[in-house]
Amino acid sequence: MKIITKTRVEDGQGLVIQLDRGRIKYSENGKNTHIEIEHGDHEVSIYIHSLREWFPPYQNSVITEDLKMEICNKVQKALLLLGISSRVE
Repeated sequence: MKIITKTRVEDGQGLVIQLDRGRIKYSENGKNTHIEIEHGDHEVSIYIHSLREWFPPYQNSVITEDLKMEICNKVQKALLLLGISSRVE
């Protein structure tokens, strides 16, 4: 993963993680979704329950519990690259 801007990380193979106000914009191989977050005193809370579905046209692709954890792990790694600690809730 590589820092593109102070709020964006990419891996060069289709993964894009963008820190936005109150959410993470997550994109992988053309599939897009948002994950709700909350900025705390010294870390960001990532709300895994907000990770429900991909945006059209991939809305019928299931995001399993294992995939949710995988996505959250990637988001945490990206945030660490940006110097931001996080926890999954």
